[in-house]
Amino acid sequence: MFLVLPPLFVKASSGISKTLTFTPAAAVQLLVAVFLQMHFVYFLRPANNASSVNSAKKAGRIFTVSFWWSITLGSLMLIFALMQTLSFFIEQNAHHTMQSVTSVFAWISVTVSVAIAAFYEEALYRQFLPEVSAILLVGKINKKIFFHFIEVLVILIFAFSHRYLGFIPVLNAFACGAVLRLCYRKTGSIWTGALAHFTYNMTLIIFSQIID
Repeated sequence: MFLVLPPLFVKASSGISKTLTFTPAAAVQLLVAVFLQMHFVYFLRPANNASSVNSAKKAGRIFTVSFWWSITLGSLMLIFALMQTLSFFIEQNAHHTMQSVTSVFAWISVTVSVAIAAFYEEALYRQFLPEVSAILLVGKINKKIFFHFIEVLVILIFAFSHRYLGFIPVLNAFACGAVLRLCYRKTGSIWTGALAHFTYNMTLIIFSQIID
């Protein structure tokens, strides 16, 4: 609740300045994400016998990761394009400024911050919340509809944590959250989604710097 609730109550404002520098909050996010990932891998996820994985399975795994990374990234970019088109008609007066990146050090800081944010959100919203909820309900509620409800609820929580940016970003986050969760379900790991998430955010930042 400490991780999930605060973003839901951030007030919306116009003229938001998107800070792209590394902050102490990013360091905290990294620590939390590492803790959630290690806790899930070592205590919650069923053990896998790594020694039994042969080269053919590894090759198949590489193909799966590459396939779902490209599908996920393409879907995220398509969703962004659709939302930008929608925002032209709905939020014409919305104005969000982004900090300029003018040095090599600034770009390194931006890259690190974006990577941490992607890792944190995938660890929390795509893995820990839905998977732990399902684990806790095993043997208690054996209804698929309830598990579908949990899936939708977590995506909604992720979406409304962006509500301070406006209505369109909430829709964008909901659609992107659903795609990233599907990526997790298909790959069984947060890393493919995190890489697609990172690539998506960095692409938007680079384009925003070029356009500005």
